[in-house]
Amino acid sequence: MSDSDFPTELNNAEKQINKAKELASQHLGIKAISAQLTTTQGCFSKTLEVFLQDGRNVIIQFRIEALNVEPFFRARNLLGDLVPIIEAIHDLELVEAGVWPFYMTRIPGKPWMEFEDIWNETQRATCSKSLGRVFARCFVEGNAGEVVDSDIIPNLHKIRALALERDDVKPFSAFITKLIEEAPALKKLPLFFGHLDINEMNVLVGENAEVTGVIDWELSPPPQPFGVACYCIQFLAGEIIDKVFRQRPEFEAIDRGVWDGLLEDTPAEIRDSLEANWEAVQTAVMIGTIFKVMSIEGDEVFVSKIRLNALPMLMRYRIPVFRGLSKAYSDQNISQGLDSSRYEIYHQRNLASTLVFFPRLFIARGVGK
Repeated sequence: MSDSDFPTELNNAEKQINKAKELASQHLGIKAISAQLTTTQGCFSKTLEVFLQDGRNVIIQFRIEALNVEPFFRARNLLGDLVPIIEAIHDLELVEAGVWPFYMTRIPGKPWMEFEDIWNETQRATCSKSLGRVFARCFVEGNAGEVVDSDIIPNLHKIRALALERDDVKPFSAFITKLIEEAPALKKLPLFFGHLDINEMNVLVGENAEVTGVIDWELSPPPQPFGVACYCIQFLAGEIIDKVFRQRPEFEAIDRGVWDGLLEDTPAEIRDSLEANWEAVQTAVMIGTIFKVMSIEGDEVFVSKIRLNALPMLMRYRIPVFRGLSKAYSDQNISQGLDSSRYEIYHQRNLASTLVFFPRLFIARGVGK
């Protein structure tokens, strides 16, 4: 974001650096030696790295909107030091000026995007699988049925009501209706705490291409049935250019890599549950995709025009277990409403190719031996 978006107290780099040093010193009780703006900046904040007298580096972030830190606490409880400690800094003058300052611990590594131009295929696959293994630690205990009944289905009904009113959403009303019919199947799935803003800026990586941290959890909702948050893998593997969502050349490698790492490291009991309910997982991914395109805030539904334009393609996405060696986006929509006989034929036809991507998952259960 631009310096001009900040009040006069912070409208240039020098003021931001001086204020970051002052706040870090006050908050931690240790003198700040220097500070600098980080290489990658967000859309609604300015982030600075502050170097302390005791040798530590910490982060001070100035935000132009308030931040809910509860998702950070939940994520850190699951992932430990892969998620930064975050604390609000109480500075009345800045808050009155419309700026909320925060202290965060410095996670080692650099944003994924800084490696993109220099990585080879192996390094990119390593990073994708590493991210999947991180997410395998995000399953939580709880009742998925309560979430489906109190959140998932009511929000789908709100979106369907919108589809009956707006001409640009109306073509998807049958698809949304089908998701409402199939949503109860999500009650069989484990709960999962997902990161709904996964992108190359929010994943930190070491020189060995292993993930060292995941930041910016503020958009993460309470746990949902597994799969709902997994739509974000498509957006990590894809890109938006000139307001159009596209598959990058590395799309398949990233998409399959994340799923592979996630499923390989999923606890055995949870993995058994997923194996018995892949159709429900596919439905959950489609529901998450709809929620990404049409977000719910209270009783209001907000539609992203860019994502709505991409929806005809996004709704054809198939998780790797279903697509085998085929491409991610099917030529026709087979992802919804598979009856058991059609599913069995499709599953058997693709089992051999699926083994290529999830060998441990199936060999552990004696499949394909």
